[in-house]
Amino acid sequence: MEKTSKEVIFNADTSKENSFNSFYVAITRGKEDVRVYTDSKENLKGQVKEGQIKTSTLDHDKEFQTDKLSHQINKIADEYSKASERVDEIGERLEQGDKSLTEKEILDATNNLKDAGEKFDNLGWEIER
Repeated sequence: MEKTSKEVIFNADTSKENSFNSFYVAITRGKEDVRVYTDSKENLKGQVKEGQIKTSTLDHDKEFQTDKLSHQINKIADEYSKASERVDEIGERLEQGDKSLTEKEILDATNNLKDAGEKFDNLGWEIER
């Protein structure tokens, strides 16, 4: 099948979508002459004004991965924030001489903060790969 011709006649019906890409392909097929017939010159100009952006499955996969990563970051940031607030609260209580705190409460709070920090570190490692 020959892709180019000596002459091309293109019927650009503006009741159907005409993208820049399809219009460009149609009019560049003619080696010597191109004729464009349309029901509305102004509508056709508007339709072919901007190029069509083509996406692939890979683009959607990147978008999905970005959304997933964003969700993970927000979740870990929330955990870290809560753990940090708890450690600050315990620190204030200790400064005030609160004797009701148990060693387990203090260790749990600091371990939760440490765990959240490690999750951030591990997430950073995954992003770098």
